[in-house]
Amino acid sequence: MIPYFYWDKLDLGLITIYSWGGMVALGIAVSLIVGLKIAKNFFIKENLIYDSLFWSLLSGILTSRLFYVFGYNWEYYHEHLREIFYLWQGGFSSVGWLAGGAVALYLFCLIKKISFYQLADIYSVAMPLGMGFGRLGCFFIHDHPGSKTGFWLGVQFPDGARHDLGLYLSIQGFILFIQW
Repeated sequence: MIPYFYWDKLDLGLITIYSWGGMVALGIAVSLIVGLKIAKNFFIKENLIYDSLFWSLLSGILTSRLFYVFGYNWEYYHEHLREIFYLWQGGFSSVGWLAGGAVALYLFCLIKKISFYQLADIYSVAMPLGMGFGRLGCFFIHDHPGSKTGFWLGVQFPDGARHDLGLYLSIQGFILFIQW
């Protein structure tokens, strides 16, 4: 069993780095580095990777929030419409992030008249690594506790050992990347 701990932030005095956001940012940075290296094999210019990532992230953030608001918590948000824009309070959906990012990538490729499949190949290798790091952030704050378990990868929560889906999804991301 993995012992329970809760690590939500790193306080550095003048700045505070929140573990979930910090790990997501690290995941994006690592994915970008890997994507740039792979892009050289496809003879794709760096600026196309930077530009496509910008638009994919922007779209992904928007759609991940919308998926969360309308798919997971509309009962609350329809009474508190202003809070839909309170991104600092959390509430994002990885499904929305992937959907919005993929649509933006496709539209980017149409506008730039480049192969969607080549960029998608790059993203499909680099993204699982980034997701692995991002989901570690979920694990550090135990954002997705599962059912009780006796499994050796279970986390010893205060109310008993549970599956931690953030940990499992992080491991999955790293394994998908290593298989490449």
